Amino acid sequence: GKGAFLAESARLTPQDLFIGMDIEPICIAYAAQRIVEDGLANALVLPRGAGALGQIFSPGEIAAITLNFPTPYPKRHFASRRTTTVDHLLAYRRIIAAGGTLTLRTDSQPLRDYTLIQLAAAGYEVLWSSDDVRREHPDTPASEYESRLAAQGATVWGVCATPGAEPTQDQVAQGHAAEQ
Repeated sequence: GKGAFLAESARLTPQDLFIGMDIEPICIAYAAQRIVEDGLANALVLPRGAGALGQIFSPGEIAAITLNFPTPYPKRHFASRRTTTVDHLLAYRRIIAAGGTLTLRTDSQPLRDYTLIQLAAAGYEVLWSSDDVRREHPDTPASEYESRLAAQGATVWGVCATPGAEPTQDQVAQGHAAEQ
């Protein structure tokens, strides 16, 4: 996105480093501009997608991953592009530190529900699932997109999970078979 969530998160916890990633150059430019204008020394942006995480970060290096309003790709032939497929979740769990979290915030209830199935298939333990993230987690910074949604009265769904026991091959296969 444009960096509002990233900047506010960095402001709230200056002792932590926040790394924003996006594949859209204009989003990277807006976010970088916000970081510079706000003078944030603990935030940066990378022009990369989720598939690059394993190339950038070492095992256990990341405390948390937040997926803010990813494109849901509802059509079956684009399913592999979803950031919460079992394969993506297995890649994330390699870089998430022990006790770390993965959080999804979305305006797509089907994506949230699909993600719950995929999390189980990838061996994650769900810490919370919400039908109204803004009401249940009001202190979490909002992205520009989320602020516009809230102004229109739209609902934000979400889920937060932590890697649990390694999944079996049967679990992973169930994730591959699941459809949104």
